[in-house]
Amino acid sequence: VILSNGIRVLLLADASRPLIQLEVRLATGNRDDPRGRTGVARLTADLLRSGGSETWPGDLLDEELAFRGASLWAESSFEETSVMAACLKEDFEDVFAMLADVLMNPSFPTAKVELALSQAKSLVRQRNDDPRQAATREARRAFYGLNAPRSRRIDLQELADLDRNAMVQFHGEQYDSRAAMVAVLGDFDRDVMLGQLEEVFANWPVQ
Repeated sequence: VILSNGIRVLLLADASRPLIQLEVRLATGNRDDPRGRTGVARLTADLLRSGGSETWPGDLLDEELAFRGASLWAESSFEETSVMAACLKEDFEDVFAMLADVLMNPSFPTAKVELALSQAKSLVRQRNDDPRQAATREARRAFYGLNAPRSRRIDLQELADLDRNAMVQFHGEQYDSRAAMVAVLGDFDRDVMLGQLEEVFANWPVQ
């Protein structure tokens, strides 16, 4: 199924349990990090959840999702970014609204950005503590070449140059409905679900 703005939808109904899981998959990932900003794709994805939106700040999201026994998370890999939620059927409308809001309208609060950057710097300082991981990373760089996207690694200098504006810019340029896909699994009515997806995502722009 394809929505009016071109988003592909995969629906798999399963009424065996009153649960629904939804995933939005975007055609952007770590390979799209601009030169000099390695790590911005991963940080942007992390901050969707930790920072939240104006309506649903990260700390409020934590409380609300915990109260409902629901989950919402985002992650970036080399080629794609996924934003996912899982909840009881009765909570889906509200949890879906939370996911859509943090996906399309993240706030990137300065305090959360600074915390994420601090944590990333700590990981960089510790990345050679495990010789096996270090060897794997350097072997990849030797195999693909130092200038290949798969060989790029986050360093402290690039992290020092990143700020909130870098995440806002990356989100504005890369997070849109272009080549996006939505997958829904669980206990739902097909027509009702398609109506909800169309209503929420119809105005999500293609950059």
